[in-house]
Amino acid sequence: MQTTTKLALAILVIHQPLLADNRDDFWTFGVQVDGSNVYFEDHEGEGSASTFNELNALKLKLITDIDRDTRAVSALSYRSFNIDPDLNVVGQDAKLLSLETIYQEKFNFGRSAFIWAGIGGGATQYSYSDRFKVDQEGYTTREYEDLNGVGFYALASVGREFPIATDWLLGIQAQYEYHFGGNLRATSIGLSILYD
Repeated sequence: MQTTTKLALAILVIHQPLLADNRDDFWTFGVQVDGSNVYFEDHEGEGSASTFNELNALKLKLITDIDRDTRAVSALSYRSFNIDPDLNVVGQDAKLLSLETIYQEKFNFGRSAFIWAGIGGGATQYSYSDRFKVDQEGYTTREYEDLNGVGFYALASVGREFPIATDWLLGIQAQYEYHFGGNLRATSIGLSILYD
C-alpha cells in the first residue's frame, strides 16, 4: 500500500466523526459542579480512612459526538477537600487536578427516553499537604511529609442533557471513580451548563 493511501486512510479515520451524519453540533462544552461522597484512605499515615460528603469538584467539560449513538466525554476538573485530624485520622488538605475521558453509548428506553452510559479513565496530579494527627485535647502528636505525584483512575458514568434555551443544555451526570492504589473512591452527582 502506498504512503499516500495510508495517509488518506489515517485522515479519514481521524475525521470520521466529523463526516458521520454531517452534523453541525459536533462539539458541546461547558462547566459542571459535582457533589460527592468520598472515601479517602491515607496509606502513608498508618492506614487511616475517612468517608465524607462534599461539594468539591469543578469541571470544564467537552462532549464530542462520534455518531448518533456514541460519544466521548472529556473533562478537566479541580477537586479540593480537607480532612479533620483525629486520634486515628491524618488531617490534611487535598488538591487534585484531573483529566478524564469517558466513552459513552446511548441506551434507548422509548421514543424520547434515553440515557448516556459508559466507562473511561483519567489521570490526576495530586497534592496532600499539612498532614498530621492530634490527641484528645487537639494537640499535634505526629506530622507527616507532604505527598505529591500523579495517579490514575477508572470511572463509570451515566447521564443526560436537556435543552433549556436555544443552544443551551442542562446536564445531569452520576459518576463513580476508583483510583488505582485504592486510596480514593468517589460517587458523585454533577450538574452542568453546556453550550451546544
